[in-house]
This record gives sequence, C-alpha cells and structure tokens, in this order.
Amino acid sequence: LKRDDRLYEIHDLLRQHLVLKLAGGVKVKLHKKIGQMYQKELGSMRSSEAIYHFTEAGICDTAADLLIRYGDDIIARGLASSLVEPARKLLERCERLDCEATKLLHRIGDILESSGNWDEALGVYDQAIKACGGQDLAGAKVMMKIGMIQIRRNNHAEAQRILEKALNLSSELNATELIAEIRCTLGNLFIQQCDYDRALSEFEEGLTFARKSGSHRVEGKSLYGIGRVEQARGNSAKSIGTKRKAAEIFEAHGETMELSKVLTAIGASYFNAGELEKALEYHDKALK
Repeated sequence: LKRDDRLYEIHDLLRQHLVLKLAGGVKVKLHKKIGQMYQKELGSMRSSEAIYHFTEAGICDTAADLLIRYGDDIIARGLASSLVEPARKLLERCERLDCEATKLLHRIGDILESSGNWDEALGVYDQAIKACGGQDLAGAKVMMKIGMIQIRRNNHAEAQRILEKALNLSSELNATELIAEIRCTLGNLFIQQCDYDRALSEFEEGLTFARKSGSHRVEGKSLYGIGRVEQARGNSAKSIGTKRKAAEIFEAHGETMELSKVLTAIGASYFNAGELEKALEYHDKALK
C-alpha cells in the first residue's frame, strides 16, 4: 500500500519474508535508515518502530534513549508487545549503554509487565532497585510496579508490604502524583480483599493527591476506583455517575486504553441494572 511518493505500508509477514532475504550488512544499513526516518519525520507517534529498527541495526544507545523518553506513551497506546524482543536485546547490553541504567531497566520492566511477562519483569525491576539503591523516586516507582504484579498474582501480603514501603518513600520525597498512584493501587488491592471501606479511603486519598499534582490520568483512575467500590456495594447509579466522570477525563486527555476499560465497566453496570440498550451503547463505544 503506497502511502506517498517515498513510503509504503507493507504487511508484517511480507516484510519479515523480505528482510530474511537480505544480506547482513544490507539489513543493518536499512534498519538504520528506517530508524532515522521514523525518528526524524514521524516523531513520537512512531517511536516504537524507531526503537525496533535502531535495536536491529545495533544502535542501542539511541534505541534506549527513545525507550526511556517514549516508553509510557508506547504502553498507553497498547504497543508494548511489539517491543518485547527489542527490550530483551537492550537488557542484554544495558551495562554497555550510555544512559541512566535505572531509567532504562524501569522502562524494560514496564514493557515486559504490560505484555504479561511478569517473571521477567520482576527480575528487571529487582535490577533497577539495586541500580538506584531503592531510596529515591525511581526506586519508589519500581516498588509500586512490583506491588501491582503481586496483586495480579494474589500475593496480597507481599503486595501490601512493598506498596506501603513505596508510599512511605514517596511521602518522604513529597512526590504527590506517585502518592496518588500508589493509593489507587492499594485501593485495587483492598477491593480484591472485599475490604471496601479501606478501598474507598485509598481511592479518595488518591483523588485528593491526583488533583493536587495535576495528574489527570491518576484522577481518572481514582474516580474509576471509587465507582468500582460503589458498584460492589450495590450503588449502581452512583457507580455509573462516578465512572462517567472518569471516562470524560480519559477521553479529554487521550488515554484510550483507560477509556476503553472504563466504558466497558459502565456497560457492565448498565447490564447489571437491566438497562440493556445503555449497556450495548457503552460496550460499542469501548470497541471504538
């Protein structure tokens, strides 16, 4: 598919077949040229492609810098799985790269965690904590990510221990946005334990700190958490209203993955309330 006079869109399978036919030196030159094109002309929207091509070309310092800079955006756009292999290659060369090791290890861990490779992610996060000493903002962020994985594994006691450690550290550093996010994560933990009073308290604290920090993303997460608590308590109308506020925030700030999750939850709430047309409307919005 021709995009313009210079660029063509090629299906991944066809591209893979063509690349396999190339000699090693030619392949490296093409990866470098394509990486430079994506980096220069297409900006952050195509940063995942630039990281892939620079890694394949062996230009790993540039790939690492792009991953550190755009990693959050790549994950938010649902593209983490496309960078699992490049992330693994960067991990192998981490000690030889000219970048801050903790930031790179954190980003690699995030890519692995977001793509479901939890064991690998925990190993990388442990390396990141060792690299920074675990006593600064980077360490607190990594601890929170470890806590999130432990929640998913139902290791609730370990999750609570490390999240509270991260919360204490972030409070000492007065990192209001991170405090908000850790509070939300603790709220998710307490929902799983059906301790709705503690969950609501954590989400409300998270909301306060999110608004103080100006983080719309965490504000939306906090409101969504409060909506989940109200749903669990049987307050469907209040739950839907709060989740809709969260959806408005996510939509206004382009948080598409979070928006889809909340719209799906609103649809489920309407379904449980017997309002099937409304449920269908929100599930349809989530798919879009």
